[in-house]
Amino acid sequence: MYINKGDSYFVFFNGTRIKLNSPNNLPTNSPGILIKAVNDVMTFTYYDNVKWDVNQFSVIYNKAILDYERIDFISNGVNKSTIFLSNALPGFDEYGLRQQLYRTYGISNWLTCSYQSFTPNYYNILRYTDTKEKLGVNSYGTRVVYGASQENITTLLKINNNTINKKERISYGTSPYYSSSNGFEIVQSFAIVKNKITNDMVKYWVKQNTSYPVGGMKAAYGTFLTALSTILISDSTATELMSRLNVSGFRNQTTVGMAGINNLGKVYVHIPDVNMGWKISGGEKNILMFNTLNSLMVSEAERMSMGFSGIKVNSSIELLVNAINNNQAFTITYDVNTNSIIIMLENSTRLSLVIDFNTGLIKSILQDESFEYKGATSANLNNYCYHNGLTNNLDVNLENLFRFLEDNAGGILVGLGVAAIIAGGPVTLSVIAVVIGVGLILDASGVTTDWYNLRKWGDALLSIGISVIPGGTAVKSAKIVTKMPWIVHTGTGSWLKGPLEQGSKYITRAVIGEDTKSVVRNAINDNVINYYASTWYNNILNTLGVPQ
Repeated sequence: MYINKGDSYFVFFNGTRIKLNSPNNLPTNSPGILIKAVNDVMTFTYYDNVKWDVNQFSVIYNKAILDYERIDFISNGVNKSTIFLSNALPGFDEYGLRQQLYRTYGISNWLTCSYQSFTPNYYNILRYTDTKEKLGVNSYGTRVVYGASQENITTLLKINNNTINKKERISYGTSPYYSSSNGFEIVQSFAIVKNKITNDMVKYWVKQNTSYPVGGMKAAYGTFLTALSTILISDSTATELMSRLNVSGFRNQTTVGMAGINNLGKVYVHIPDVNMGWKISGGEKNILMFNTLNSLMVSEAERMSMGFSGIKVNSSIELLVNAINNNQAFTITYDVNTNSIIIMLENSTRLSLVIDFNTGLIKSILQDESFEYKGATSANLNNYCYHNGLTNNLDVNLENLFRFLEDNAGGILVGLGVAAIIAGGPVTLSVIAVVIGVGLILDASGVTTDWYNLRKWGDALLSIGISVIPGGTAVKSAKIVTKMPWIVHTGTGSWLKGPLEQGSKYITRAVIGEDTKSVVRNAINDNVINYYASTWYNNILNTLGVPQ
């Protein structure tokens, strides 16, 4: 079936298709795929029902034959539909292109001549807009016969009030990272859950391993299981936190976790809603505390679930804290309008931590490839072994996780603390260290008694960050951070202590060090020496007793 511009078709999963007078005129509640071509953009909209407590939905992109890409839509292990795309251009309308060249260069036989007849350098002038590749003409240079070797694919998934909008790039098998033996070029998987996830629910899916053949289907299964295990770990900590904080709750919204592998072989996990769909009842401050701790733990759950496969993981919180711990300047911005704090590295928006005072929720964000991951990514590329080996590792380590959680009498958090070793991370980065440590830090910093105090939150969050670094508490003291002089350059040659006001935002700029003296040295280095290179700089350091 060829789709012309302006056409809309609805294809049922049994292969029957109907042409629609309008793309909005869909068969009522019918599962299938809507295909429409509008404004030179081809759109595929998948419609299906969420039937189970746990549902898999995956999309596999893979090279079919030369110049053709195959797209498989997988629902709970079943291939529901397949679509083929082609970058070959039979019937490509070159009239408008040639007419523009005629107006620019002028030539009598402009409809039939070679493109070189317009200008000898046509191959440097005529390029595809997105990839900047040369125009794909035939050997005579007279006709455009193929399109760009790569193409952008945008995934748009809406669940409740959360939207995933992610752009990927397919190469029709021309990427240097692509290998047909992997059985896929790109995989995107979604774990869609309606209720709290239990061990037994995940065990069911672990047992399905052998029903997925090696290749794209196995990679789809493995990435789905990574997303599902992230939700399991998060739900396990949530249950324990409810007990400790004397609150109760249930999942009142469908929750989705996304995991996938891009065309470079980078693995990622993305949880769009750090609240995880929970409806919590109890005291106001206890609810806020639950939201804070539970949302903070989502990043750790993502790191652990990816680590189970055996790959090295970049956690958004870990990267941010390590940078701060290595004395990179950072800012803490309080926004009056949103009643929230944003912590990020100075002059970089790649890593950030957002704290919402209204809800208590904490979002850790990693910006990579024009996408905001509320999650984690693999530290390395070329992790295509999800088509077999990495997924098998994941299954084995999930079995170990089940045993830890079920045999441990000390509570789910202790079990997860031990299980962190399996995930390839040190115990100091485990859930138990973070959850229990965060609770103690928030209490010690006074947040639990004065929830909306900006300075106390700044103290607590920096302390939390340092405490989760291996050896961090032994090397750098959080109290040193909070006692350092908050020095702000006004831009007019003067300096202020305390936050800088910019409209509705208050910005504090800081660096940390090994001890009080090095903190002062760092603060002066970062805030003064960049603007003033005068002799009094060393005099200040000497007066403060800062060692050379």
